[in-house]
Amino acid sequence: MNNSSVNHDDSNNLMSNHAATHSSLLVRCLTAPTGGYFQPSRELPPLDMIEESCVSACNRGGLRVQVCLAADAAAQLLQTITQPTLHKVHLVILRVVATFPMDALLKLLRALRQMSRQLFLCVFSPHITDHPMRRYRCFTDGASMVTNSVDALTSVLLKLSAEEDAELAMSSSSTTRRHQHYACPFCGKSGLTEDALWIHCPLHHINEKNRTDLPCPICLDKQGKSYRGSTPFQVHLHNAHGPPGRGDLPSEFRNPESTLYCFALVVCRHPVTKHFLLVQEFACSGYWLPGGRVDAGETPEAAAIRETKEEAGMDVRLTGLLKLEYHPKTDSSGREYVRMRFVFLAEPVDHAQKPKSVPDYESAGASWCHVDDVKQLPLRGPEPVEYFEFVATGGAVVPLTSIVMKNDRR
Repeated sequence: MNNSSVNHDDSNNLMSNHAATHSSLLVRCLTAPTGGYFQPSRELPPLDMIEESCVSACNRGGLRVQVCLAADAAAQLLQTITQPTLHKVHLVILRVVATFPMDALLKLLRALRQMSRQLFLCVFSPHITDHPMRRYRCFTDGASMVTNSVDALTSVLLKLSAEEDAELAMSSSSTTRRHQHYACPFCGKSGLTEDALWIHCPLHHINEKNRTDLPCPICLDKQGKSYRGSTPFQVHLHNAHGPPGRGDLPSEFRNPESTLYCFALVVCRHPVTKHFLLVQEFACSGYWLPGGRVDAGETPEAAAIRETKEEAGMDVRLTGLLKLEYHPKTDSSGREYVRMRFVFLAEPVDHAQKPKSVPDYESAGASWCHVDDVKQLPLRGPEPVEYFEFVATGGAVVPLTSIVMKNDRR
């Protein structure tokens, strides 16, 4: 058969209201296509354990699942788009086995993305998730997410459900502004509440180019005009609206003005594989080290641990200090300030923990990388090459006890 619809009986009772109108598509990328992508396949082999887990996760999230082979994916999706009586597909999971050619996968991703910018395209594959360059190429050709974790897929399904229901469970309070409905300026998806738009944009469009010319639909509705300034839309949306805009979560826009900006970077090396942790930055800007600004009242060590968790999804233990930078600078307006950076060495607390694969405002995910492979990757800056080679060749590490902070009890 060409395709099938799967709906596990043990999860029928967990389906939400939008299950009647929405479904997902599980695309089984098992063998190389012959004679073109869109020639129909005649047989559909039984689902394996991973595919069964993906189907169960979708059913628990309130989605029916249509199943097809890679050769039938575009035709199957086109059918749901052109026939309004069918269940609308808004999630496509591409289950990719190791023998499926990479160029065939990228071609399929491009074809599906051209059909709809509103689709969430999830590549589910261990051999792609664990390979930084393959992972990056999937994103540049249209993927929304690359993972090999059913838990990560379940997390995304919860966010997609929040979008479709136009509600967020994180806050019980309500305001008039939150009940207005907006359209995404990237893909045009409509009917999103403020909080749903706040989730939708980084989840679906984390790799869109940083743009300052996109109008903010929330500002347009509230103030009668969109915001103006040099702040990219995604940064503006995340900090000015949704939970941070209401004060329910921290906002970068409320950080106090300072002449000293302190940052913490982390070089995390796996003690068993000897691989290094890389964060896939937003807007297809390449890989870089986990790290970020030290918040007011926070120690550099605490910031390093927090940022690694937020950007890479990893719990780490700091083992030393590689470098301390103090860099006086002048901005474009002539204002003088200082950038200070602590570069820490770390290792994962749990050696089996998987890096983050759910895209959000912090990053598109993370991956482990061998020191010999880092030079071949697109990088946001040269620091990963410098520090990975330094650590791999036995460079000197300063003990953490050399950092003495006020009120530090060590």
